[in-house]
Amino acid sequence: MVIDVHTHTCRGRWSMGNAITMSADQMVNRMDKMGVDMSVLLPLESPESFPEYFLTAEALEDWKKYPERFIPFGVIDPRNSVNKRMLLERMLAKGIMGFGEHKNGLAIDDPRSIELFSLAGEFDLPVMLHLDLNLCTDEDGQPGMERVLKECPNTIFMGHGPAWWAEISADFKRASNIGYPPGKVTPGGSTERLLQEYPNMYGDLSAGSGYNAISRDLDFTEGFIQRNWQKLMLGTDYLHPWQPLPQVEFLRSFPMSDEQREAIMGGTAEKVILKDKHLHTKKR
Repeated sequence: MVIDVHTHTCRGRWSMGNAITMSADQMVNRMDKMGVDMSVLLPLESPESFPEYFLTAEALEDWKKYPERFIPFGVIDPRNSVNKRMLLERMLAKGIMGFGEHKNGLAIDDPRSIELFSLAGEFDLPVMLHLDLNLCTDEDGQPGMERVLKECPNTIFMGHGPAWWAEISADFKRASNIGYPPGKVTPGGSTERLLQEYPNMYGDLSAGSGYNAISRDLDFTEGFIQRNWQKLMLGTDYLHPWQPLPQVEFLRSFPMSDEQREAIMGGTAEKVILKDKHLHTKKR
């Protein structure tokens, strides 16, 4: 099974107009062309996350239209004063199968976020994180992310975003303000260390950041995949119709074993995200 762990069916209702909009029908049509069986729908509900909101209720709406093709996640802004446990319970009852995309203007280890991460682990909801130089921020070497992993050992995290993937190289410095560093990777980056040292940390290869990480230094990529293939997942961050998705073909053609490719293209996501949840939701 091929699973894309990172997509958005944005409505394009406000200033973005039709520039960024993706209907459920369009998404499924593109999935069919790419050979993708299922896609995770990630809501965007924090004001800094994107110019266009994509609501949890809308992700659930699209999932109900295509229950065999979509995997709906739900999200709560950590600054929301709502009873977060109660709201997550309601979302879970409606059918969400994960939490995220967690993408906001707080530090990654803000106590309000850690509260949500702990609840997600309690409810067996894997968490999709967006980490860049301005959102879900951290310091060089990702000590905040490591603190989250230590404080929430029962929560599965999927790392994504420019800062997460830039930290694949040990020489990355946030002060450079370069989100997509080019050139050779210096081994020993914090991203690989966290993937290897924490069983609850995974990597989402979506967007330009994920593709840049695996394509900038092919000599490094070969070893990186060999060492971490059980922790890596195909993602695209697909949200508008003309968007190129180079990582799909890259992962299909890059030299690796059939077992490794199967895991990255969907096998690991099936174990980490679906488990028996999708089979249960078919009965609703």
